[in-house]
Amino acid sequence: MRGGNQLWYVHSGCSRHMTGEKSNFLSLIASAQGSVVFGNGKSRTIVDIGKIGELPSHSIDNVYLVDGLQHNLLSVSQLCDKGNLIVFSPKQCLVININTRDVVLSRKQHKNVYKVHILSLFQNNLTCLSALNDDFMLWHKRVGHGSLSLLNKLVYKDLIVRLPSIKFNDDKVCDACARGKQVRTSFKLKNSVSTS
Repeated sequence: MRGGNQLWYVHSGCSRHMTGEKSNFLSLIASAQGSVVFGNGKSRTIVDIGKIGELPSHSIDNVYLVDGLQHNLLSVSQLCDKGNLIVFSPKQCLVININTRDVVLSRKQHKNVYKVHILSLFQNNLTCLSALNDDFMLWHKRVGHGSLSLLNKLVYKDLIVRLPSIKFNDDKVCDACARGKQVRTSFKLKNSVSTS
């Protein structure tokens, strides 16, 4: 488990993820040059860039280690740059993956700020890998266009995590499978008669 203060604030005013505590990092990747200027006009030096999180596979990268910074800040713009949509409402903040439409982060407002405990985020609340759709044609595509009887066996034997327990019927035809099984395309029509 990582040391330090792992309580982070979702902040729309900062351009990059940043912290002042070296013990928050999973790894420090590279030295950085430059400084960060705050709203009051004061600036601090960027010491290093690294990853925060529980494991390398579940981490947030490109986080600045800033000399003398008192709080841990998650940048809204940097979350957006990673392919997320951020929605603020009076009660909560949602981070939604644009491609999958999965909720990556959901936090309630507490005293006009949104606080995130990084380690609990990766242990409990990260849902970006969960399967929320029960459309059996989507599952047919996910398993490499496997037959629907194969999908029924996978459900029966519980071999795929989060595969919904639905019955896969043969009443629909996948366009890609039908084209793949077609042995010959039809001949083009001719404008003139070639036989005599």
